[in-house]
Amino acid sequence: MKRYASKFFFVFLALSLGLVISSEANAQLSIDFSTDGGINFGDDLNLTVGDTASVGVYLTDLDPNSRIAILGLQSFALNVVTDSTVSSITNATLQSPYEAVAGGGTFQTDGSFVWEASVPDTTPPTDAPRGFQILLGNFDVIGSGVGQSVFTATDINPDAAGWRLGERGDSADKDIFGEDETGTFSFTTNVVAVPEPSSTLIGLGLIAFGASRRRRR
Repeated sequence: MKRYASKFFFVFLALSLGLVISSEANAQLSIDFSTDGGINFGDDLNLTVGDTASVGVYLTDLDPNSRIAILGLQSFALNVVTDSTVSSITNATLQSPYEAVAGGGTFQTDGSFVWEASVPDTTPPTDAPRGFQILLGNFDVIGSGVGQSVFTATDINPDAAGWRLGERGDSADKDIFGEDETGTFSFTTNVVAVPEPSSTLIGLGLIAFGASRRRRR
């Protein structure tokens, strides 16, 4: 009797651990940023005043049994705001085939943007974008002044199930933004001043001087 009880305990423990691992895997959905077309990902960008850059926004799932790779992403609802005018958003575009839903909007003149989008009604659910990383769209930033800007991405309407997967429209909001759906993801720009012409010339002069000394030797 003890032997069977022991086996039952270990089976129960294994199942419990399996459920815990599965739950943690679902939490691996995240919003990631890339400035080189998805080759590398990071959460910061260095700019010079007047420089521009395009930032790709991706939904990423690190789980080997990725739900977004299997089911595909049907719709999403993302809001991005900035805390300063050091860097300004000049444009924001959705990645095809996603289209803004009625009233969803895209780029806002205050430097933020809202993406409430879905695949078109004419697109079969089985043709929705899928993979371990799905490009949602791109936003363009310009270095407007010296300093730092933080861009924060949030769920537009917590509890509204704006992030849907597969033909049944399973909600993924909690998997991305946490149980209360108020989690955030951030991207930082560090903007520096344009180098003064005099300092650039001095630097070039020092390089030339060093090269001249090497030739004389």
